[in-house]
Amino acid sequence: MATPAFYLLIGNTLRGTKFFELLAERGPLQYVTMFFTFWVCAALIQKMLQIRIQNKVWKHKLIPEGADRITPDNAQEITEHIEKLPDRASQSLLGQRLLRGLESSKSGHGASEIANSMEAQADIDSRNSSIGFSTVKVLLAAIPILGFIGTVLGIGSAVGGFGQTLA
Repeated sequence: MATPAFYLLIGNTLRGTKFFELLAERGPLQYVTMFFTFWVCAALIQKMLQIRIQNKVWKHKLIPEGADRITPDNAQEITEHIEKLPDRASQSLLGQRLLRGLESSKSGHGASEIANSMEAQADIDSRNSSIGFSTVKVLLAAIPILGFIGTVLGIGSAVGGFGQTLA
């Protein structure tokens, strides 16, 4: 939606300028490149908003006052405290990871087992975050490739025009 709106805006306001010529009068690759650009920008803005939501969790006290240590005895109390927090806090990466650690603690697992469980969850969260950026990475790689293709097409057109001039 942003790409057509952008071209309507520059078409109405910048027609006849060098900027308009560069972005709209040099073939279809400019349109595809701008579409990819707006897609990447929208995806990055969405990721930024998600990160801001995750960062707001740090303002909540996930572990209640008086709980100096997490033990199997107080794990249920801490779990209930976290689950009473607003959804954003209890559903956040930090909240979910802490709840999983508390579940392990309630089950009577030792500190090393809990640490291993938390490390495994950190790896899963890291992979999920990386996968979330895969479309952005592909589109960012495609933009310079489109630029190269446009350059080759332009050179081909120039060479063809030169051949016609010589004929």
